[in-house]
Amino acid sequence: NVIVSRPGTARAPLLQVSTGRQEGTPQEANGREGAGRESQRPTGRATTGYHAWDLFFGSANRLLRMGVQQGRTLTEADAEDTLPQDWPRNARDKLLAVCEERRRAGLPESLKRSILQAWWPLLSASSFLHLIEVVLNFVPPLIIKSIVYFVESGDTNVARGIMLALVFAIVPLAQSIFMCHFIINCRRVGMRTWGATSCLVFEKTLRLS
Repeated sequence: NVIVSRPGTARAPLLQVSTGRQEGTPQEANGREGAGRESQRPTGRATTGYHAWDLFFGSANRLLRMGVQQGRTLTEADAEDTLPQDWPRNARDKLLAVCEERRRAGLPESLKRSILQAWWPLLSASSFLHLIEVVLNFVPPLIIKSIVYFVESGDTNVARGIMLALVFAIVPLAQSIFMCHFIINCRRVGMRTWGATSCLVFEKTLRLS
């Protein structure tokens, strides 16, 4: 099969030509199965933005379930769609709009400040998440000290012991969640910046040529 898709998305092929041949290697068969499931996959998550379940990276569970299947090889067709706001075309439009807004306001032209102004909500959220992660780094030593004192003192308060154990288990989990979201948000900013500037450089090259 030869599939030609729209730029920026793996959905809704514009043209699909089938040769009628189905034999091939197991990897090719897996690719055909993934392409066949493409039309059955829900697309709402890719177009409705952020969901509460994304806090625990729920969108990755589907890929994990497919990856552990016997003889199943993940293909490009199995990947989740990029969110529309992360597409290079939309990121370029956003950056151009901010640059034009700065020009009309009489502000000096600056690519760095335009990038910060275009995606400051995501950068602010990343900074806040990183701040919480850093603060949580100081909690486990205090909890360990309390647990050691609890054991050595011979305290028989079961509720206190369970509370210390729960806090000792929950704090690293929360720290990991905040760290992962901080990293992903920073990478999303980098992806938008790279996509937008690549589009601008390419368009300038076309104009000059």
